[in-house]
Amino acid sequence: MIVVTAIAAIAAALSVWILVAPPHHDRLCRITSGEPRDAFVRLVAAIQRSQFGPWAGRRREHAQHRQVQALTSLVAELRAGQPPERALIYAAGTPCAWPAAARAAVNGGDVATALRADAAGQGPLMSLAVCWQASVQHGAALSDAVARIATGARAAQAARASMAAELAGPRATARVLALLPVIGVALGMVMGAQPLQWLTGSRPGWVCMVGGIGLAMTGTWWTSRIVARVEALL
Repeated sequence: MIVVTAIAAIAAALSVWILVAPPHHDRLCRITSGEPRDAFVRLVAAIQRSQFGPWAGRRREHAQHRQVQALTSLVAELRAGQPPERALIYAAGTPCAWPAAARAAVNGGDVATALRADAAGQGPLMSLAVCWQASVQHGAALSDAVARIATGARAAQAARASMAAELAGPRATARVLALLPVIGVALGMVMGAQPLQWLTGSRPGWVCMVGGIGLAMTGTWWTSRIVARVEALL
């Protein structure tokens, strides 16, 4: 009975952690970029690199913020008279906003194609790739075009911030609703009803506990998926 209760407590704690855990990008980068580590740590890192979840939105936000900063720096470098390839390298920042393009610029490769790879089919880097290719093929001015791309990226970032503020209420409501079963079990224990004994000591209890945890986690994942789809429209 003690072992079963401990397993149930661990499962509930894991559900709460998935719901409210803040992102730890720097720590995960150190873990995943170094020497081989514990399998459980790598599993957690793989989960947090997924597309949906409370960490995914923050990761996308950081990446978009780095791109806006890099584009602004690129405009400054180009207007200061730097050659395009060197300006691209200098403006990339740390961590690099366009790693494939920076490697192509260093090695003399196709920067426009590399920018498309960094953009992954969307975002201001796709526009930058088109402008770069036009500049290489037709000699078009690059600094003014990049300035317009940076302006548009900043406007999109402001719109995303406004939308995130609007979505904060629904997100908080979804998390509270997901935590209500855990709170109910805790209140039952305080009142002496022994809900864990019923949940772990009978087949219907096990069905209710596993089903409740699964539905709570599925609901949270589905809410994050809807929010991610909405954010992807900007």
